[in-house]
Order: sequence, then structure tokens, then C-alpha cells
Amino acid sequence: MQAIRRLKPSKMSLIIRKAAIEDVDRLTECIYAAFLEDPWGRIMFPKQPHPSADTPTKRRYQRQIESDSEISIMKVIDTDIDMMVGFARWEMYLKERPESEWKTDIKAKREWDEETNVEAAEALVTEVSRVEERVVAGSPHCCKHIPEC
Repeated sequence: MQAIRRLKPSKMSLIIRKAAIEDVDRLTECIYAAFLEDPWGRIMFPKQPHPSADTPTKRRYQRQIESDSEISIMKVIDTDIDMMVGFARWEMYLKERPESEWKTDIKAKREWDEETNVEAAEALVTEVSRVEERVVAGSPHCCKHIPEC
């Protein structure tokens, strides 16, 4: 994971591709590397799981890549070093959705990776969910979502 933070190629040629199941480990490395740069991220995720660990984050990305037609995870590859250097998770809802599909059960337990500061992570996700419900609700929309933790 440290290699991500130290990469400073002098010339960068980037390409964007849809992420595949074999990218899940690297997606997880990238998201934790991004959190290391953010003070709130360091509070929520003071320690990162071992790269080989089977985590809820990896399983969530696998489910989204395999079977969620409304979520696209797009990876960014630096062709100079032939490595994924980032990604974005996009939600694309093209039709109106009933409340049963979009209303978040704010009290529902989420599954977090080990070493997560669950209280801090829940506070952020709960507030983002409330704002999303108030602003978007079930209307058609496309958004780059916050990193899925």
C-alpha cells in the first residue's frame, strides 16, 4: 500500500476501464491509501486490514461488480507503470424508484472491516444517507458516491 503514496511518475498516461473481480484487492488498497491522506479517514480507519484479508469491503465490491447493474466501478490505470492508481464508484439510477428501494434503514447494522472506528464511520455514512434521501430520494440520478467502506 505504501507504493501508492510514493508514486510520482513524471509523465502520466491514464486510461479508465470498468473494474473486474480480479481488481477487488487493488480497489481495497486504493481506498485505504486515500483514507490515509484524509484526517477524517484516519479517524474512521486507524488501521488497514492486511491486503490478503477477506473483508466486508472486498465482498461488497465483489457483489457490486458481479451483480449490481446500477453501480459501476471504474478503475484508473497509469499506463506508464501499468498499475491501477485510483477508482470511482458511480450510481446510475435512470428510472424513478419506489421508496422501498431507496429509503435507508439508518438503524440497520452495516458490516465494517476489522479495526474500523465503527462509531465514526457510522456517523458519516448515516449523515450522507440522510442528505441523499432528502435531496435525491427515488428520482433518476447519476452520482459519484463517497467511497464505499
